[in-house]
Amino acid sequence: METFRGRFRLNGFRHGARPPPSRSPTPPPSSPDPSQFQYFHAFPDPTTLAAPIGSFEYDSTSTKYPYRWESWVDFQKWRANEERQYCIELRLVTTFQGLLEYKRQCRYVCSRGGTGGVKAYERLHPEWNHKREPKRTDCKCVLTVKEYPGVTTVLGSYSSNHNHPTGNANLPFVQIPKETREYIAGLLRQKIDPTHILSIIHGGVYDQDDLFEHDETVKAARSEFIELRDIRRIEKEIEAENVRLHPDDGESTLKWVQILRDKGYLLGFKSRTDPPPRIPIAWMLATSGSQATITYFLKVHRERSPTTIPRKIMSDFCWPQINACRDTYMVFILLCWWHVLHAWQQHFRLQANEELWVLLKRWIRMTEKSEFDATWQKIQDIAPEDFVDYLNGYWMSEEVIKMWSAVYCTPRSMLEDCDTNMLIEAYRRQDLGFEGPDMEVKKHREIVQRSKVFTAADITHVEDETYTIRSRSDPSKVYDVDIDAYTCTCRDYPLISYCKHICVRQALF
Repeated sequence: METFRGRFRLNGFRHGARPPPSRSPTPPPSSPDPSQFQYFHAFPDPTTLAAPIGSFEYDSTSTKYPYRWESWVDFQKWRANEERQYCIELRLVTTFQGLLEYKRQCRYVCSRGGTGGVKAYERLHPEWNHKREPKRTDCKCVLTVKEYPGVTTVLGSYSSNHNHPTGNANLPFVQIPKETREYIAGLLRQKIDPTHILSIIHGGVYDQDDLFEHDETVKAARSEFIELRDIRRIEKEIEAENVRLHPDDGESTLKWVQILRDKGYLLGFKSRTDPPPRIPIAWMLATSGSQATITYFLKVHRERSPTTIPRKIMSDFCWPQINACRDTYMVFILLCWWHVLHAWQQHFRLQANEELWVLLKRWIRMTEKSEFDATWQKIQDIAPEDFVDYLNGYWMSEEVIKMWSAVYCTPRSMLEDCDTNMLIEAYRRQDLGFEGPDMEVKKHREIVQRSKVFTAADITHVEDETYTIRSRSDPSKVYDVDIDAYTCTCRDYPLISYCKHICVRQALF
């Protein structure tokens, strides 16, 4: 036979291998004589049979799995007792399903050893001192258990060597028990403040400074190390249960908005970013921009949203912002009362002029011109001279008075009945958003409900489409309703250009 010079070389035949084919011709087979055969039986020696590797018989006789439990329930009890005694957490990381020799093999590791990822954590700022040491210490504690078919006994191996302290010192790094998390979630669903929940969970344990110094055998509870951020995390999980998004977030958001729109709801939502996004839930412009910048922004917005036409814009008394708004839209500028009063307060001592401060807060809200003028005269009499000069120089011109005085801001609709832009700034910073009934829709439903108390006897036809309707709360008052102009002289009409008197006229006539 020639030597084989390929990648593999055959130096000899292994036991059980097929012999190579012979080069010489083989004679044709002949029929054997049955009398030449000898029959016999072979019985294997049971003492020489080896158990399959990985089976219960094999593992129980080896030293690889020295731990033994009568059932899986007993193993769970032992594991719970081990975790409770040493204040550790054994976390399941892998499970192998067997075929014949065993049912399954489970591998647990210490939670401080790291249960996911192979990349080592690199601190971005090593010079910073943290209040608590990192959880991951690459602990080598490992627990392996196996279940077998046909038997309830569970075998296992356990390496209990930890490279970190155990006991009370390790409790802050152990997972919060499920019962405690459910208890906290129940309190959060009852709208209890997280800080109050934290005090309930701690139970006054931190009122004793030397709780564990005198007796080292005292076992602390995991709940005593719960922090406010743990409760906040559970709170976020509860909030996440209320919204289920479509894999395409855009489509999901559109469906959600359509559902709320069908119900007559008003919706706005935010997301936390740095810097925070500016979603146009109201007209609020940054005062840090120049007049040219704000004008460009407004003109681009007008070009892309031609159907959005503001009638009134509230400002912080920033002239570049005011001029940009007037150059772009035919709007009426309103000044935020909070910012107006705040600016006034900076120019006199509040402690020495308490009466003046009370008068100023009433003055800005007065709607009658005569009362407004009389109060202004009184302010000039009691206010310091420099403060009066400040008001005359910056705030008392006819153009500016119309921006902040309530005399020139009546009547106002329901959506215009806001005297500050601080609410808008608060909405801009919120994380989850807000939703609720539209104020106009809610007011309309209230009007329809209240109009049902009127009868036809309360309505008097004057001429054409003009009627008078007597008030139900004060019979001495009568309101004029003009259906052609669709107006009413009652106090509620300007809120949404609709009232119960118009509603009852349309319902009964």
